[in-house]
Amino acid sequence: MFKHFHSSLILFRWLIQLLQKGYEKPLEAEDLRSNSLHDSSGTLHSTLLKNWNQVLSEDPKGRRKPLLWATLKSFQFVIILCAAVRVFDTCFLL
Repeated sequence: MFKHFHSSLILFRWLIQLLQKGYEKPLEAEDLRSNSLHDSSGTLHSTLLKNWNQVLSEDPKGRRKPLLWATLKSFQFVIILCAAVRVFDTCFLL
């Protein structure tokens, strides 16, 4: 039933702990993790905006899909990492 459950458990361990804590008692703001500066909305916004402007300047007529390319350029490491975990889980953790 849960054939590809291993990577999900590893990646969402923090969520499972939070759900357990919320089951035991009502959650408060102090129970939530704070994001690192690298993962803050301001940093992510500026990265995406910079890449958005770069993609638009490279293709002024907009023939390419600028949002797709800007997103891929901004978050390529995260996308590759998630894909690698999924491939590993699919191939080796049957």
